[in-house]
Amino acid sequence: MKRLLHRLSAGVQTLQGKLMLVITAVIIAPLLLFGSLLFHRQVEANRERVFTESQRDMELLASRINLELSQFSTIINLYYFDLQVNKLLIGTGNDEIRHLYSKYNTGINQINFQVMLVSTGGRMYGNAAHLDSADFLALRAQPCYSRVLENSGQQVWTVSDQLDDVFTAPDNTYLYTLRHINDFKTWTPVGMVIIGFSRDQLARYYRTYAGEGESLYILDDTGNIVVSMDGLGLDAEQVIQADSWGKQSDAFTLNMDGRELFACYHTVDTNRWKVVRFADTAITQEDLW
Repeated sequence: MKRLLHRLSAGVQTLQGKLMLVITAVIIAPLLLFGSLLFHRQVEANRERVFTESQRDMELLASRINLELSQFSTIINLYYFDLQVNKLLIGTGNDEIRHLYSKYNTGINQINFQVMLVSTGGRMYGNAAHLDSADFLALRAQPCYSRVLENSGQQVWTVSDQLDDVFTAPDNTYLYTLRHINDFKTWTPVGMVIIGFSRDQLARYYRTYAGEGESLYILDDTGNIVVSMDGLGLDAEQVIQADSWGKQSDAFTLNMDGRELFACYHTVDTNRWKVVRFADTAITQEDLW
């Protein structure tokens, strides 16, 4: 009798083992596999959502900055085509041009700016804050000056410590747009017009686009940093040397400073500058979950 009960018990255990194997193979394993696939798919969906939202944000920011800068393009063109400015730079006009400031310097969306006119002979006019101390030879030695000559008829956008000495105080750096001016009759170079405005005044556009644990940069058309909000504490040289900003717009991941980062950028049409935002993938994934 004991042997019979032992055999029955062993048979039941064997049957239970086989049932567990069947349940594991038919139910549990597929669920684990499906769950793993679903998790990875959700991770990818979250990443795609981050990319899409970031691209949309950067496109909107680039559009807002483009609208602002295009107004400066309009102003500099007004100076470019003004006959009195042309005669002044040639040396045959009246150097009383204060009425032009009220005519053209009406303020662009509450952004104040200053103007300087520079003749090829070194005469300088305008309302730049430190115009009297301006050094024409030092200005002519600046890379932006030669860029203007090389791109005659086109605007050049830049930052310049030398121009900052003429336009502003040491603690308030400026952005500049320059355009070469030719004699309307002979088409020979007669000078250039320079417009400067505080880069801090653009902060009202970009300050809301970089949250905690994110960094936002505006790079000029040569790849140098124009403005930045660096919440991640990134190495600026690595940002400049990333060499990943060649398209109109893109979003991707990259390793920088030992971290995996989301990077997204869009191009400002007016001057081909880039607005670039970085976010730590680890922090972003935590926020999504």
